Amino acid sequence: MKSLLRYYNSICVPKYQRLGFSKRNMTLARIYGDTLQVFSLKCFRNTSICSVDFGIIPLCMPGPIFLEAGGYNLDMFDLEHYAKHAGWIYDSKSNESIVSCIQAVSNTIDIYLLPILERCRDCKTTLSELISLEELFDCHRKRALALQGDLDFAVPWQERSLFDSRKYYMALKSRSFDYARKYLNHQINFYKNELDLLDKPGSPKQPPIVRAGFLSKLETCKEQLQWIDAGEFSNLEDLLNSNEIQMRKFLLTKFSLV
Repeated sequence: MKSLLRYYNSICVPKYQRLGFSKRNMTLARIYGDTLQVFSLKCFRNTSICSVDFGIIPLCMPGPIFLEAGGYNLDMFDLEHYAKHAGWIYDSKSNESIVSCIQAVSNTIDIYLLPILERCRDCKTTLSELISLEELFDCHRKRALALQGDLDFAVPWQERSLFDSRKYYMALKSRSFDYARKYLNHQINFYKNELDLLDKPGSPKQPPIVRAGFLSKLETCKEQLQWIDAGEFSNLEDLLNSNEIQMRKFLLTKFSLV
């Protein structure tokens, strides 16, 4: 009897290693330009369902990172599949079902994911691709809810997107300062609101470290916004260069990625 993981390792891993990906546990990763591209097979515990998470991480962001922390899910490319259920269902007692499942996963990677990864040549192209991808995924999410007759209570995708620090560092590296300003102003408002909530009567008591953390992040965002507004790009370049040196060292030491 085939095992799903063994079959994935025997069929998919060699296929994607030829494209420059290295394997660690169930994750395949490669450095591509000034970013790290990752995707991971996920098998849900106590079920016969698998899926694939993927993500693109700028090398200029602070480390360390977890290779498994992708941020996006392969399910969301296929509206019909996404509307029915999350992940690919297989019968663990059927060789035919396992083979069919892995073929479906691999086909989805080949048709949808790989072309995007190939277009993401650097931080500038990656930022643009990810913003477009998030808009597409949100459209699929809304259509899936409509097909199921469910209401949509989510905040706009643009607002959710501005919590992603990876895209912020891509914006800094590519000098997309309009996006960087938008991100920083969003973060500043968020931390101010969180601090205001801590001071409201009846709010749950929080340990001092919570307030200190919010204040520290708020000041960092304010400082970096001042750098951008003042045109002090050398400070940002020093920060990005230092981050990238440390990130490359971490990836080489921890995961043998170069």
